[in-house]
Amino acid sequence: MVIDSSGLSPVDAVLAATGGRGVDVAAEFVGHPDTITQAVAVLGGGGRAVIVGLGAEPMAVLPPVQFVRKQLRVLGSYGFTMRTIERVLELVDAGRLNIAGSITHTFALDEANEALATLLQKIGEPQRIVITPPRSPGHPSGVI
Repeated sequence: MVIDSSGLSPVDAVLAATGGRGVDVAAEFVGHPDTITQAVAVLGGGGRAVIVGLGAEPMAVLPPVQFVRKQLRVLGSYGFTMRTIERVLELVDAGRLNIAGSITHTFALDEANEALATLLQKIGEPQRIVITPPRSPGHPSGVI
């Protein structure tokens, strides 16, 4: 379900769609206090809010009495594990996932420090950066 929050409260829309029950899991990818609060507010009893978005502002959530009565959980996630990255690469290699449109920068391995600086300083609005290995004889893609 996609909700255009410019015309409708996301919390009201989710609660209406679930008959007031709420959802089991809400994932928040923006990192803004308002969207974190909304993610928690749409939870049903025993629900989990997974906060992935990184923001500088402190988050505020429901009053403690609502947390306790509904037995809610808020979890932080840095977004991936090594196995997640391996699985994504397997899907790309198998042609089942195309990430080309999200790659904003490509660097050679010897430019790794520049790649990290690009991420840190947000040069050119980096989304996904690829670091290519050196070409290997007999392996035209450069992947060994």
